[in-house]
Amino acid sequence: MLAIIGGSGFENFEEFVSLDKLDRETPFGLASSGLKKVKIQNQECLFLSRHGEHHENLPSEVNYAANIYALKKHGAKAIVSFSAVGSLKKEFKPGDLVIPSQYIDRTKSNRKVTFLGEGLVGHVSLAKPICEVMAKKLKDSMGQFKFDYHFGATYICIEGPYFSTQAESKSYQMMGANIIGMTNFPEYALAREA
Repeated sequence: MLAIIGGSGFENFEEFVSLDKLDRETPFGLASSGLKKVKIQNQECLFLSRHGEHHENLPSEVNYAANIYALKKHGAKAIVSFSAVGSLKKEFKPGDLVIPSQYIDRTKSNRKVTFLGEGLVGHVSLAKPICEVMAKKLKDSMGQFKFDYHFGATYICIEGPYFSTQAESKSYQMMGANIIGMTNFPEYALAREA
């Protein structure tokens, strides 16, 4: 089953139909509020409001481990994660769809970033942090849409809730980052572990 993690407003799409609220309990605490089974254009999937149903969690307050665990517990085999981001490139305009293939973590370790620890040891490669098969399928279907899109970008994840200073943004550009956000780490790492 496909799972969707959405930011604020994702549930406002016309084709989005809520079917059932799901249990949020996990060994890592409660997943964000708004965990449910939904239907989008006759396709059943799981949906989770990352920041909570009423956008009550700051990026560093989101229980990422519980969110990923709960989605897997309810049958997720793949996750599509949407979020609003800032652009670090003039070519990436408001309204464009950007699909990152690489990430830079600049969070401050205020988040639970792994399922490992406390006797459970493992090392998961994040060299290829996204599912390249899903990215290719999406890229192949983009001809039907009337908005600009960009594949292969690098997303830099900052702690938030503050936006970066101009000096920080310039340093992120020099590091090769194209877009900036506050939530994709540790989401992609936990999804890779799961």
